[in-house]
Amino acid sequence: MMTGRLLALVLAVGCGGSSAKEEKSCERAIKLCGYADGMDACIKDVRETKPAMGESYARFLDCSGAAENCGEYLGCAVGGIGVEGMKQLDGMRRGMQKMLGDPLRERLR
Repeated sequence: MMTGRLLALVLAVGCGGSSAKEEKSCERAIKLCGYADGMDACIKDVRETKPAMGESYARFLDCSGAAENCGEYLGCAVGGIGVEGMKQLDGMRRGMQKMLGDPLRERLR
């Protein structure tokens, strides 16, 4: 019996089952923000933020799972996307500097 439960857990995690942190985040979204589409839709929505959040995704899950009100929950989400966005903007700045840095400096002299 225990082996069957363990197998079900491994299959759920290995086949895209939700993590406990994703479920906790969605429980908070439902309770605090009135997210009305249900747990499965919430988990899908939360996972869709993962590419935008990059390395901040795990921190978002911790932050949102501990949120005490809807504003805090939303702050966790915006903060998670914002951190990754700032990294991308910094990369864009460096690339532009490489491409425009020397010619731009010459023009400004």
